[in-house]
Amino acid sequence: MTAWIVSSCALVLVLLLLRRLLRGKISPRLQYALWALVLVRLLLPVSLGSSAVSVASLLQQSAPEEALSSTVVGYLGGDLPDLAPPVPDSNLPEAEQEAQYEENLAQWQAELDAARAETGTPVTVEHILMAVWGCGALLLALCFLWANLRLGRALRRTRQLLPQRAGRLPVYLTQAVDTPCLFGLVRPAVYLTPAAAQDPVTARHAVEHEYTHYRHADHLWAALRCVCLCLHWYNPLVWWAALASRNDGELACDEATVRRLGEEERAAYGRTLIALTCVKRPALLTTATTMTGSGKTLQARIAAIVKRPRTAAITFAVVLLIAAVAAGCTFAGPRTDGPEEDPQSADPTVEVTPTPAPPAVTALGIEESCWSFQLAYGGKSREFSGRHVGFPYSPQCGLVDLNGDGLDEIAVVLTAAHGSGVLLEELHLFDAATLEEYDTSNLTDRFLDTLTMSGDAENYYIAAPDGAQFSLSKQAVREQWLPPAGGELNHVLGADLTIRYRIGDRGLSLEAGCYANPTPIYVGEITAQVTLNGDQVELTEYDFTALSPTQSEQEPEPVEVDDLSHITFSPGLDAQGAAEEFVREGYPNLFLSLPTTHPRAILRYELMDWSIREVSEDGNAVVGTFHYAFEPADWNSPEIWAGSTHMGSGEYAELAANQFEFLLCRGEDGAWTCVSVATGGVQLP
Repeated sequence: MTAWIVSSCALVLVLLLLRRLLRGKISPRLQYALWALVLVRLLLPVSLGSSAVSVASLLQQSAPEEALSSTVVGYLGGDLPDLAPPVPDSNLPEAEQEAQYEENLAQWQAELDAARAETGTPVTVEHILMAVWGCGALLLALCFLWANLRLGRALRRTRQLLPQRAGRLPVYLTQAVDTPCLFGLVRPAVYLTPAAAQDPVTARHAVEHEYTHYRHADHLWAALRCVCLCLHWYNPLVWWAALASRNDGELACDEATVRRLGEEERAAYGRTLIALTCVKRPALLTTATTMTGSGKTLQARIAAIVKRPRTAAITFAVVLLIAAVAAGCTFAGPRTDGPEEDPQSADPTVEVTPTPAPPAVTALGIEESCWSFQLAYGGKSREFSGRHVGFPYSPQCGLVDLNGDGLDEIAVVLTAAHGSGVLLEELHLFDAATLEEYDTSNLTDRFLDTLTMSGDAENYYIAAPDGAQFSLSKQAVREQWLPPAGGELNHVLGADLTIRYRIGDRGLSLEAGCYANPTPIYVGEITAQVTLNGDQVELTEYDFTALSPTQSEQEPEPVEVDDLSHITFSPGLDAQGAAEEFVREGYPNLFLSLPTTHPRAILRYELMDWSIREVSEDGNAVVGTFHYAFEPADWNSPEIWAGSTHMGSGEYAELAANQFEFLLCRGEDGAWTCVSVATGGVQLP
């Protein structure tokens, strides 16, 4: 069963990653069809064939199932023989009686265990886990049946037959649901809400949408999805996959519905989805399909309708190849012949623990903390210290060959400081074989000190130590990035310094933002490769990348995004509710609604975590923090990288990330208003 669980998780992760990477690049039908592989894997508890590169083969060494089945925690049933505990000879002295008792006790215990093993049924850890799994699966199955029976009864009690039909399906009017839906496994039917039935266009779109669900057999897929959830109720990845597959089913249904309605109704169909927005999220434990939903799901569907994603031939081939490889690795069982290889760890791990040292204030006025780190790799470990600001930044580590000798070095990047327009990172470099650390203490200073920056009447010039020289037209700067009329090109220390390290396929690089003075305007970045020459860390291959002048000729959009006072909330919310609505809806909706030409526009928002730090005594003010990931409409926009913006990590590695503090206050009318959003220092009034 362990192989079934792990291989299912691996396949789900591959599909989720493929779905994220190919968002908007493949048709919704193909994206939805890929989930059939996951469905079969989740329903099939056995392996098909064998392979040396399968997930099951990787688990063969540890054999967790055998370990669980051999750990006996007790016995059930069976008649035990009469084995009386040992009794010492009362004629012996007391000291000898104690010695005799201790000697006979171990033998009595061994005989008792042997008798239990022969006459009773052993209870192992595996038995206990299987019992817990069975109880959870049965309980969730009962919840599934109850939810569907309850919904079916409510629909039958309140429905009224309408004259129109959805193909061969009847159409009913009901108030038991919040959105049009298709419900029923044996006798499916389409159900319309009163709001949808009042408008002929909306009703026609809703009926066509639900009939498309019927043609796709989505009501049957929904039932199988619920079976998967019952079998894998303990696995959050399966719940995530169920939610993602249902959303992809809606995207595929939208695409097919628009195709049946005709291209001339594409915009009208999108307006219908928006008009039928449902506050409640559809339940995963019902087989009812829905016409629309809420939040980010609806935004993604509208975006798909507008962009009309198509699958290129090469993309289609790559997707099929990846899906075939993933299926082969997760459906196959372990290979029983051939030599077994010992698994080895290939990635360094870093464990971070703060030291008791008090925070230190740097020359930039930024409070830093000294941290200690534990680096473990290849069976070795060592401690090292460095500057790190902690949350929301985590250490980044990777293996790179910096001297071309075929042996790796370990690079660990810490975020030493951040703030409004400031991001400083610190590099630690280790020999992977010995874990000895190289000296990188003055690498940043060397990088800045060796660059020569000047200008004449027409150009800015940047000269690097290796002889490379880069120029940037002042006229282009004035027209494309709106900087000042004069001044030199340099780094603005203390207010607009950005220094980052990047661990990638090309090795390790150091990047620094470049600004035009006297009003600092970001115009590009200078990059150098980090290399090793013996024990010396050096910088080579300097390069300058100018900021792309996308949309530079257009006037800035007249949208005010710095003043958030117009974001108000329902008077009925308490401080907790107002804070949650602000971080989940109020703040992101402002930037998601901006035109894509706006320098602050974003296409996606993911709330990573948030918390409330303080609430006023009267409950009319609240201060909190939220950390989010987002996809900017223009990655090169300098306004996107202001403040504490940085690249995300983990599942958000392909997105930018940010952290803010906020202050919300409730007015006399009871409505909440956003008073302040900043990178730090927000206090109650």
